[in-house]
Amino acid sequence: MLVPMQLPSSVAPGFSQPRTGWHSAVQLVKNLERPSTDLVSLASQLAGSQQPDGGWKQNPQAVETDLDSSVVNHLALATYLRRAAHAQAFPKTYESSQLHALTPDAQTLRSLRSTLEKSWLHLTGTTPAESDGVLQPLPRRKVLRHLSQAPAQLHEALLGSSIKVRLEPQQILREALTAADSALQGHALESQPKKRTDLVKFLAGGALVAGAAGLMALSPGLAQLALGAAVGWAVSSANESIVHEKILHLSEVQPGSVSSHKPATAFARLYAKSPEWLKKSVESIWFGHTKIHHFQTFKHDQVTQFKSPEEKAKLDAYLHKQGREDMIDEEYGATIGLKGHLMYQGISLPSYVAALGAAFALGAGPLFAVGFALPALGFQGVVKEYHRYTHMPAQKALETASYPMKLFLQTPLSRYNMRRHFVHHAEPTTNFNLMPGGDWLRGKSKSASVAQEEELRRLGVL
Repeated sequence: MLVPMQLPSSVAPGFSQPRTGWHSAVQLVKNLERPSTDLVSLASQLAGSQQPDGGWKQNPQAVETDLDSSVVNHLALATYLRRAAHAQAFPKTYESSQLHALTPDAQTLRSLRSTLEKSWLHLTGTTPAESDGVLQPLPRRKVLRHLSQAPAQLHEALLGSSIKVRLEPQQILREALTAADSALQGHALESQPKKRTDLVKFLAGGALVAGAAGLMALSPGLAQLALGAAVGWAVSSANESIVHEKILHLSEVQPGSVSSHKPATAFARLYAKSPEWLKKSVESIWFGHTKIHHFQTFKHDQVTQFKSPEEKAKLDAYLHKQGREDMIDEEYGATIGLKGHLMYQGISLPSYVAALGAAFALGAGPLFAVGFALPALGFQGVVKEYHRYTHMPAQKALETASYPMKLFLQTPLSRYNMRRHFVHHAEPTTNFNLMPGGDWLRGKSKSASVAQEEELRRLGVL
C-alpha cells in the first residue's frame, strides 16, 4: 500500500504552500528504474488524482488546478507510457520484473491514455493529430514558456533532446527531481531564466533572410551560386535516396536469385541484362551494405557493432574467405573508401549532367555549376565519414570526431539524421537519406516512433 508522504505541520516564512499534488508524479519518475516498485499502481494513483477539467491541483486544499502541477503530473504519466511502449518494442532490454512493472493490462492502459489525452487538451486546448501525439514534448509557445523553473527542468530532463540532456541525462534528471522535491517541501518556485522570445528569433531570422536576398539581388553571381547549391542539394539528395534503396537494398542482387524468378523492378531487370563487370560492382555494393552492415553488425542494438570479440573474429574469418578484407578497413560498412565513393558518384553522374544541361539551357552560368558541385561532391564526401557516428553514443562520437565533424554532430540536422537513420535500420524500406530531402520528395520518409525515441535516449545517441 502506498503511504502518503509526511509533510511538516507548518511552512517556514517566505515559502509557498507544499505541493503535495506533485507527490505521486515525482515518486513515479523516481521509481521507473526500480523493478520492485508497483509502477502500475503509482501511475493509476496519479491518474486518479486528475480533476474534472483535466488538470491537477498543487494540493488537495487548492481551489483550482494550476499549470505547474498539471505539467508535472502530465510529464510523469507521459514518461511512464513512453517507457511502457519501449518495453513492448524492446523487451530484451528489460528484466522480467521490469517488464511486468511496465506492462499494464489493456483496460488500465486505455484509462491512462485517456487521462493523458484529457490532460493534453487541458494544457494546450487542442487534440493531437497523431495517436502518440500526447506522448510528445509539450509545445513551448502554449505551455513551456509559462512554467516555473522546476517543472520546466523536469520537462527538459524527461522529454528534451538538447545536447546537454543527451550527454548527461542522469545528471539533468537528478537536478530536476531535486527542484521538484524542494517544491514538495514548500519552497517557493523560481521563475525560468529569461530567454530570447519567439518574436526576437523571428525578427532575427527575417533580417538574415532579407539580408541574404538583398545581397543576392545586388550580385547576380551570388544568386547563381546559391541557386546552383539548392539544385545540387535536391539532385544529390534524390540520388542518395534512389541509389540507397534501388541498389544497396536490391534483393535481386544476391547471387543466384535473378535466375530463380523474374525480377520485379525496373532496376532488377536492368541489373539482369547488365554486363558481368557491372553486375559484380553492384553486387559488391549490396554485399557491403545490406549483407554486412545491416545483417552482420549492430545486431544487438544501434551502437553495438559486435556483442563480443568472438562475434567480430567470426565475421573477419568470413570476410577473409570471401576475399573482402576491404570491408574490415571500411569498418564493416560503417564508412566507405575512395573506391566506393567514386562508384557512387559514377552512378550519379548521368543525373548531374542532365540537371546541369537543363540549367545551362535556361541561361545558367559557371557559378551555377560551382554552387551545384558544392553539395553534390562535398556533402557526399562528408556523409561517407559521418555515417559511422550515427552508430555511436553521443559521448563517444564527440570524443572521437574531428573538430569540424564535432560541430556538425551538435546541429539539429545531425539529430534529425540520427533519428531517421535509426528508423532505417528498423525498417529498411524507409529513410534512405543522410542528406535530407530526397526521401521526403519520394514519399519514403518516416519519423521515429515513441518507442524508438526512447531507445535512442537509452543508448545515449545524439
